[in-house]
Amino acid sequence: MDEFVMQIGDIEAFSLSGFMADETDKSIQKFTQAVFAKYKSLVVDAFPAFTSTTIRPLLHNIFQVLMKTAKDGVCSPPAVGENDVVDFRDLFLHAARSIDLLGSGKSPYGDLFQMLFNFVEEWTTKTNEKGLSMMNDMLISRMTDGGDMSWTGEVFSRDIDIALNGLNANIMIAIKDVKLVNMDTIGSPVRILLPVHGERSILNNSVSIGVGPDPLRVSLTLIVNGEGDQIQVNNEIELGLSLSSANLLLDLLAKMKATSLLNFPLRDITDINCWLSTIVLPVLDRYGIRVGEETMALEKIMMAVSEAKLDMTCISCSSPMLLEMSSFFESAEGVDDTTRVANMLLRYGSDLLAGDYIQNVIDKFLIEASAKCPHSQSYNPAFNGLQYEDLEARTDTESSYGFLWAILAVVISMIVLSSVIIIAAKYINHRRHAQWMRQLSRNQVSQLAEEEKHEKIRQQDIDLRMKSMFFSNESIPALVRFSMPIIILGNIALFLSGHLSLGGTVNISGQFGKLLCFKS
Repeated sequence: MDEFVMQIGDIEAFSLSGFMADETDKSIQKFTQAVFAKYKSLVVDAFPAFTSTTIRPLLHNIFQVLMKTAKDGVCSPPAVGENDVVDFRDLFLHAARSIDLLGSGKSPYGDLFQMLFNFVEEWTTKTNEKGLSMMNDMLISRMTDGGDMSWTGEVFSRDIDIALNGLNANIMIAIKDVKLVNMDTIGSPVRILLPVHGERSILNNSVSIGVGPDPLRVSLTLIVNGEGDQIQVNNEIELGLSLSSANLLLDLLAKMKATSLLNFPLRDITDINCWLSTIVLPVLDRYGIRVGEETMALEKIMMAVSEAKLDMTCISCSSPMLLEMSSFFESAEGVDDTTRVANMLLRYGSDLLAGDYIQNVIDKFLIEASAKCPHSQSYNPAFNGLQYEDLEARTDTESSYGFLWAILAVVISMIVLSSVIIIAAKYINHRRHAQWMRQLSRNQVSQLAEEEKHEKIRQQDIDLRMKSMFFSNESIPALVRFSMPIIILGNIALFLSGHLSLGGTVNISGQFGKLLCFKS
């Protein structure tokens, strides 16, 4: 194929909606419209070059394979079972590499996907003259303005009325002039859909951005204006966050049905719902919660950054503390704190994405995708989403006194055990003391008795000169003397009430094999 160029006449405007607040919806719509208006012409102009340099070699290789196959003879049907799950090691890799990763090496799905994977792997591992990924030159630079993106003007605005403990104020918060700089700093290699050693259904993906001397930087202008009875604030600040060597690692679990993949019709190749319908459907109960194993999941997510630097420039500031914060952020201590907080937030985001909530969303999405794919057996043209029952809160009528009696029994047992240990210790010490006394001479015993007599007289003198809290009329007020025991007893009562009252219950049920069942 000597030439292949595709041109786009027009792109339909896209939008994002469905957020909780109407004002947030409007802000997001305004932001997406600004993105579309600024980068529509750039994408349209860059698409012919993209198809000529990227798509054309891919199609050329496909045609070469098809022509060779046609010359050699008729393709043999794939040897896969009805319920077999795709082994990505055999799907994407040639025999030698598949065997190295403990695959079969038999290429039961043909070599078309192997050829596509080799092309993608070669493209994502190439480096440019800067030692970075060739994706920066072939994709990022062409889809952006030399690696930069910007949205001028206001992208978010919100007015907030505050009435709290006598503080009455109206605060306006706005964000404008958002910039994303140095997007063309993707490091090499980039891993996309790479099979994993010893795993048939897991694909590894990894990418690093902000590699090299130029970190990935996002900046915006923040406007905070407040006016009220006791407040007058007018601040316009340019905030910037620079990320050096931001890394993302994602292991994707996808149990894909072999027959669905091999019988995939070309007419639905651009339908994402049809690709998702090739995944084994999870079993959901009437509440929409998965029962059984995961069929598609974000198996492992790791995000980290080697250095995060926050900078702040005051365009117009009425708060002098902002100037001090700016100098702190630029210090070595400020950079270390910003890096630590950034990694903490990235770990929290990773845990959130790998958690049960996102997994439940993926499970439901797979069920709905199967109903939206035209060639799927579950296809329903009138499909309007699945409906699940609400989870029912289980009411426990059992009294918590049983738990309280158990606690009291434990406390009493501990007291009795402690008393026995103390009495035994005193008895043993008494015997040892008697044996030691028998080894002393008369003079040593007399001297020891005299020392004990002086110590006893000293303690009696202290007792006569000191008074207890209840009889300290001059130094401690009566209110404090008599209320302190009540306060201590009340504190103990609140402690016991807070720890012994039933705040929640956990009901556990399970079964081992077919013989043993338990519920609690």
